[in-house]
Amino acid sequence: MSKMTKWFPPHIKPVHKGVYQVEFHNKESDPWPAYAQWNGNEWSQLSYHKTDGFWHNCYEDAKQTRAWRGFTKEQT
Repeated sequence: MSKMTKWFPPHIKPVHKGVYQVEFHNKESDPWPAYAQWNGNEWSQLSYHKTDGFWHNCYEDAKQTRAWRGFTKEQT
């Protein structure tokens, strides 16, 4: 797995647009990592894959307050 930054709290938003690892959790489970794209204003819907073009282009995700972390180098 690629090296990641530390986790940032939801009130700090990413500076750069792109795909980030985000924490997902619900009432029945502990947090687990997923991926979402930050478009500079809001998070896309979640995906299990960092290269999921479909879900990373759907920005109607109801939960916009997510803990997140980025990659330490550009992903190809």
